[in-house]
Amino acid sequence: MEPGITKTQSIILGSGRSIYKQPIDKNRGSPHWYARVHMKIGSRYTHTRSTGTTDTKKAIKFAEEFYGQCLVARNQPQLTTSHQVGGATPGLVYRFDKIVDEWLNGKQSAGGGARAAKDFNEARKLCSAPNGPCAFFKRMDIRTIKTDAIRRYLAFAEEHSKRGQLAKTTQRNHLTTLSSIFKFAVERDYLAAVPMMPKLRLEDNPIPNAPNDRGRGTMREFVYVFPFRPTPIFANCQR
Repeated sequence: MEPGITKTQSIILGSGRSIYKQPIDKNRGSPHWYARVHMKIGSRYTHTRSTGTTDTKKAIKFAEEFYGQCLVARNQPQLTTSHQVGGATPGLVYRFDKIVDEWLNGKQSAGGGARAAKDFNEARKLCSAPNGPCAFFKRMDIRTIKTDAIRRYLAFAEEHSKRGQLAKTTQRNHLTTLSSIFKFAVERDYLAAVPMMPKLRLEDNPIPNAPNDRGRGTMREFVYVFPFRPTPIFANCQR
């Protein structure tokens, strides 16, 4: 869909299924196709998924597979919850890269002005970086990602960074992004709970040449005392 088009573009694929694109403006909308299925599963009648592609043929193929997942979920409700379609094919529904793509599409289409657009661009840049979460977790089932795996991811992100090391604040940004992805997965019923994030040991930056008992100080340890010599009050008075 070209910029400036204000109506949703849709293609009917068959009874109860279609693909569509949302309108795009300056701060919202996604260039990707979405798959939509109208079918009663539990308490829901409409189910949508991002196809993660702008290619029409690939989007149609994704939509047909998604429709098949919905049929399985309708006929075998024990495999899914009312909000979770595709329980029989976790390789597709629970793939980390697919969930990240869905999360990013949601952030982009939500709008919110310049600040939200900046937040989206930073999240997309981090997720697609050579040392980002998609490069490490790839197609992993998000339900299998635990604290140890996240700790290994931090080591991977640091090792494959440009300088071979990451500041604590940068590591915290990586964890914050991961936490947001996991929270989104919980909201969509892909996960039961967000895994515990590793704790970072934040140390104060040392101040060079700061005098203390060890010859080295920190912001919390170093307090400079200005030398003061009291002058007698009557020093300049004549007797």
